Amino acid sequence: MQYTTKKKEVMTSKKALAKIEVNKAKRKAILDKKKATLIRVTRNKIKNDLKARGVIARKQERQKKKAVEALEKAKEFIPIQMLEAIPDPEKTTTEANIEVQLQEALISTIATIILV
Repeated sequence: MQYTTKKKEVMTSKKALAKIEVNKAKRKAILDKKKATLIRVTRNKIKNDLKARGVIARKQERQKKKAVEALEKAKEFIPIQMLEAIPDPEKTTTEANIEVQLQEALISTIATIILV
């Protein structure tokens, strides 16, 4: 069976099926590239957020340490809450935790890409 295209070239069913397969492969490659980009960007956003929270935590820890030193120098009472360390989320977060956050963030976004 023969088909004609917009360019008025004759195309057999074998050529048409081959062209369809090539187009499917191209679409799949584009979709895979979009997924990989989305995953990379989302992972970087999570890491950057952790880094920002870590900077804030370290700054708060330095301020608290200065306040404790000032209280010690003045020989005043130091509340126990001031002696507890502020945890750094950047250092306490493992790669597994980042992966869990990544999966949670990607659940809806990858579904939207697949539907588009």
